[in-house]
Order: sequence, then C-alpha cells, then structure tokens
Amino acid sequence: MITLYEPNEIDFTHNGIGILDKNIYDAAVEENLNGLFMFTFSYPLFAPYGTKIDGMSIIKVPTPDGDQLFRVVSPKPSMGELVVQCYHIFYDLTENLIEDIFPESTDGNGAMHRISEGCQYKHPFTFYSDIPKISSSRIVRKNPVEAILDSGQDNSFINRWGGELKRDNFDVKMLNNRGKDRGVVIQHKKNLLGYEGVVDWKSPITRIMPQGFDGLFLPEKYVDSPLINKYPHPKIRIVEFKHIKAAIGDNTDDEDAVPLEEAYKLLREAAKEMFAVQKVGQPKATYKVEFQELSQTEEYKDFAVLQRVYMGDTVTVEHEEDNLHIQAKVIAYKYDPIKKEYTNLTIGNFKNSFTDVNGKIDKIQDELADMPGSILDAAKNHATSLINSGFGGHVRVHPDRILIMDTKNEMTAQKVWQWNINGLGYSSTGINGTYETAITRDGRIVADFITTGTLNASLIVSGSIKSRNGRMGINLDNAAVEFYSLTGSPASTVSQAIGPDGREITYWTIERIRNPKASLSIGVRESNGSVGNNIFVDGESGNVAINAPFFESHAYGKFFGWCDFARPINFTPSSYVNSQIQGTSWTIDNIGGHQGAIFAPKKSGTGSLGTTTWTWAEMWVSKWNGVAFSDFTNRGVFEARVKVVDGAFDSVRNTMDRVNKESVDRDNAIRKDLDRVNDESIGRDNTISRNLDTFAEEARRRLSALESKVK
Repeated sequence: MITLYEPNEIDFTHNGIGILDKNIYDAAVEENLNGLFMFTFSYPLFAPYGTKIDGMSIIKVPTPDGDQLFRVVSPKPSMGELVVQCYHIFYDLTENLIEDIFPESTDGNGAMHRISEGCQYKHPFTFYSDIPKISSSRIVRKNPVEAILDSGQDNSFINRWGGELKRDNFDVKMLNNRGKDRGVVIQHKKNLLGYEGVVDWKSPITRIMPQGFDGLFLPEKYVDSPLINKYPHPKIRIVEFKHIKAAIGDNTDDEDAVPLEEAYKLLREAAKEMFAVQKVGQPKATYKVEFQELSQTEEYKDFAVLQRVYMGDTVTVEHEEDNLHIQAKVIAYKYDPIKKEYTNLTIGNFKNSFTDVNGKIDKIQDELADMPGSILDAAKNHATSLINSGFGGHVRVHPDRILIMDTKNEMTAQKVWQWNINGLGYSSTGINGTYETAITRDGRIVADFITTGTLNASLIVSGSIKSRNGRMGINLDNAAVEFYSLTGSPASTVSQAIGPDGREITYWTIERIRNPKASLSIGVRESNGSVGNNIFVDGESGNVAINAPFFESHAYGKFFGWCDFARPINFTPSSYVNSQIQGTSWTIDNIGGHQGAIFAPKKSGTGSLGTTTWTWAEMWVSKWNGVAFSDFTNRGVFEARVKVVDGAFDSVRNTMDRVNKESVDRDNAIRKDLDRVNDESIGRDNTISRNLDTFAEEARRRLSALESKVK
C-alpha cells in the first residue's frame, strides 16, 4: 500500500491520513547506487486525499527493499492533477549541518559515528558502516548527505572510505558490499529490443608488474591474470605497493621490513588479489534492461530472472561470442510500487576500471598511517611528488605579493597560492579565498592535516584526540577518555562530573545504551592473552563478578542485600566474633539439598564462629528468632535437624551442652526453692495447729470458770 502521513508523523504502523493506491498513477521508485533515491507519481487533485498531499508530507511506498518513507518536496497542480516528486526520508539530513569534525585514523563505522554526532541538532537517524579501512577526513560546514556522498569533495566519506550506501528508512548504512551474488546469469544479446550492453575493451589489465618499496621487483617481473588469453595481447600496468619492504641494503634493520623471499610472496599475492577481488582483468561494462519493451520479444524469459535481484547484487553476464563472463552489479533501477516489479534495470562493473586500481593503491597508502615508522616518510614522499609534478602554473610578481595561479588571469584563477608580508596561503576558490591552507605572520598554521616527527607543545587545544586505529579517544570538551570496540562502537568511558551532593566524581562507565554488547573487565593479562583473576562487570545485567583466588578487605563492611551461598564456605576467623549481629531476627530458610542457606538477620544476637570450620552441611531450619547464643529462654523456639559433615558444628554442640547444663542448674535451683517453700508451709501449718490447740484449751478453761461461777 502507498500510505500518506502528516509531515511530523513518527509512527508509521497505521494507515495515516489515507491509502493512495486506488487513484494514484504513473507511480515509480528510482534509485541509483550511491546516488539519487526518489519517488514520483500523479494523483487527481480532487480525488480523496488530493488536497491533503502537501509539501513535507510523508508517503510510505513499497520498494524492492520493503516499505520506505519518502518526503514530498514538489507537488505541482496542473489541469486537475498533482504531479508529485518525493525524496527518500534520508534527504531530511540535507537540512542539518556539520560545523567542523575530524574523524582521524578510524574505520568506516567510527567515521559514520562522528558524522552522526557532529550534526548541529539531534536527528532520528542511525549511522553504521562495516568498512574496516582506516582513514581520516576533516569535514567543515557540510550537511551530512554531502559529507557521505559528495564524490566531488576529496574529504567525503565515499572518497576516503568508499562503500555502497543502503538507505532503510532511518537507518543509514555504508557497506563494503550492499548486495550479494544470488547466482543470477544472463546472456549478452546484440540488437535485442529492450536490452543494451556497452563494453569498454580498453579498460582491462591482464598483466601486472608489482613494484615494492625502494624499487623492489619480482625475479619473474610479472603476474598474469587468468583472463590474459581472452584478449589479443596482454594489457600491462605497473602497480606500486610501497608498504611491501624487503630487509635488504639500507632497509635491512627496518622494523617493517621482511625477508626478501617473503617480500616476493607478498608482491605476488597483492597482484593476484587485484585480479581476484578487484576484477581488473574484466572490461568495464554496463547493461540496461527495459522490461516493458523486452516483454515483446521471445527472449524475455531469459531476462525475467532479473526481477529477483536487488540493488548491489552481482549478476554474471555471459558473452558467448567472446568466450568471456563479466560480473556486474545492479547499480540502478526503476520500480513500479503498484505492480511491485522492476520496469528497468541497470547493471555494471564500473568499480572495476583502472581508476579503482589507483583507488586500491590509495588504500594501501592510507594504510601506511598504521605504521608509525613510515608516517613521516610517507608524508615527505607525498609532498616531494606533489611539488615536483606542479607544472603548468602561472607566476605573477607584484611589488607587495607573489601569486601562483592555475590561469594567467587573476579574475578567473581558482587554484591560487599567495605570499605577502602577512603570510603564505592557498585557496581553491579564487584569489579572494577562502585560504584553507595558510601560515600567517602571527605564528598560526591553518591546515586539514599536519604530519610531523616530533610535536613539542605547551598546550594542545582540540575537541578530541583519537588513536590511529580508532580504539581510544580523549574528548577534551567533555573531559572524557573514550574506549571503542573492534567494531568501532563506544565501549566504555572515563569521565568527570559533579554529583547531586556537589562532590566531583570520576566515573568509569559502560556505554550500554550506545553499545548493548559492551562489558568491563579489570584483571591480570595471562601468557595466552586472556584476562584472568578479574573483576567483570556485565554491561547487559549490571552484575559484578569477582574471579580471584583471594579477596582481602581491611575496611568495616556493611551488606544490604541477599547472599546466596552456592558452594561450601570456609570460615577462617583470626579471632572470636563476639559483637552483636544487628537486626530483628535470624532466619535460615530451607532452600533444599546442598545449596547452602540464606541468612536474613532481623534481631540482635551475639556469638562466636570458633576455630576454622567447614560449614557445608545439609540444613533444615524452621525458625531461629533472635535468640542470643548465650541465653536460650522461653522467648525463642529452636527447631532444627542438622546433619554435620566432618565435625562442622563442634562449636554449636559446645554451646548446646553449655545451655543444657545451665538448664539443669536452673531446674535444681527451682527444686530447692520448692522444698524450702514446702518446709516453710509445713512449719506454718504446725504453728497454726499449736495456736489453735492453745486457743481451744484457753476457751475450755474460761468456759469451766464461767460454769463454776454460775453454780
């Protein structure tokens, strides 16, 4: 479905303003490899949603790579219809700006990351690259699309790192190879309606004379292409591989030099790689297929297989008359999003021309930057070569300045060197500047690249400093040291910040949000390269593991979490533990089998661990409610069944024996008290009896006396 959305929509899972399929016509998606990606269509002005299609509207459209978002840029009403032109949502980036960045000595992913972060304002796009090549580039006042794709700018990504662009909605990927070889083969046909094939037979190289450092050549001189017999005569080129150096003559002690036979082997392999990987033995060719016209021919069935290829895919074209197979890539297409099929397709091997042989050499020269001993030499050689080949310029001497220009006329000159009392500078945009390379009299140097042997400075002011391989960087503006993974993604950062309480804190953080695979390990490097006896922080869960044979602390420790003893624990106290265990209760829960126990203190208690013991046992404890080890009373209930291994709880037995003895002593004391009470009670009873007898006797005596008086 072709779906219309509001300009500021961010959720494209619903039907938006409406579906355009019913009334849309002349719909076409066009894409060129590393080039334009657009969608055009016509729509009746007064049909449903016709008045809703406006500049900046977003339209979701089926393409060979799935549904893609396009932004309307030019809706033109005419004679009751709208003719609409849209560009892929990727081109929203043309309205952003990169002020000044310098991806230095980094791979493709590192460069794409810097381009993304260097934008003036945040955007919804994700940048990525799988290109391992190490290079550098200074990008000043360019929008991100120019920074990536402008082949006319020497410092663009496409010129420094190469690659093939894949735009997938908000994902921007620069890949070594966008497509794949799906085994598609077609036959080259001459004079076929709807098919055109153009082959440049001057472009192949079938014999290479590889040249190493300091004029090193092979004893046999040449390496031949497997296709050399496909042509009337060999096509020879000299290709220089300066990074291959033999340990001979003045280079015998150089660290980057290798034995002579190994250098020969490397030269042969480098030449063979150009034939196998770069395909320089094949001619440059372009093939165009118009499916509508081709469908009128009997041979259409032979080309229908091309409906199953995608941008960047490799197609093999068989030239039977020349007994030659040429591998070419899909480099452009036009697609009908209603019928969901290609209307035309262009395939070509434009990357395999001699200009790409030069590109291969440039790649090798760029990789010299990874060899510290040769950086300065490479820069000197480059400067020497550039200056010695600077013929054809025009020098004009004025009383107050000297001009060196690419034309005689100062008004038309573009490449200009100017030297006057204030300094020396070069402009590529004419005599009025801007002078992008300059040395001024106040001691300032303006340059994209400065190569030096030793730099002695009291102050270096920069946004960031990065290692040649892109693995570490110092962000001076953010006061951070950044570490990157092998893929160029952020791994961890050492930074400084002020905490909520005002303390100035140094953090070592895992960049989990920007790199979900990142983790941190601090440990000892073993002889095999592994890191053992380490403290490991899992970036995904945040868990900390201490993998060390011994852990020692000289500090007072507090534990605020749960502790699960999954293995036998060996307690080796240096003295008795007699201090109180704070909390409200002790509980040991039955967690089964040989799994140890979980301690949850809740009341205070005191006790001793005793001497060294192995406390591995099978335990079933119902309750242990804060009873002091030295004072068991009716307050506590202790129910336990303990199977002791190797005298594990001798100290506990001793405590229980002591408690039992104290209980017996208490019982004996109670019995004595009861005997005393009984004795006292008997004494009281006897006294009362005697008193009663005395009272009765006295009563009888008085009664007798009274009776006597009466008589």
